[in-house]
Amino acid sequence: EEEIENVGWYSRWDGIWYEGDGALRAPSFDIDHIVALSEAWDSGASEWGAYDRDIFADDRLNLVAVSASSNRSKGGRDAGEWLPSEPLGKCFLSMRVIQVKSKWELTIDQAEYDVLKNLVTDCGSEIPPIPNPPPSTPTPIN
Repeated sequence: EEEIENVGWYSRWDGIWYEGDGALRAPSFDIDHIVALSEAWDSGASEWGAYDRDIFADDRLNLVAVSASSNRSKGGRDAGEWLPSEPLGKCFLSMRVIQVKSKWELTIDQAEYDVLKNLVTDCGSEIPPIPNPPPSTPTPIN
């Protein structure tokens, strides 16, 4: 196993860089379904077969690395019920929800529509880039 030094990961929901090793085995690291599986079920996936539900669960367009705490906070709620604390995270979430729900032909209720419409108006239609990580602090040599 090859180690990569100074690798970290960025939580879109928190706007925080976390230090991690090359395998990203940080204890606070989660992969979140942007459109939660329960939300997808309520939005049309209940009519899909097992194969399509399985493919949806693994769709990289719908996956994002976030802090475990923010993933727990979000749970199965949609964009009308939960938004990240990080302003650019809100923009990222709005674009990805629209992309995922369009790709998979999932429905959007009125509350979610209103929130997404306001976010797109405020954010534009581009996925915000991940900011550069903070400079590493050199380890002092004793």
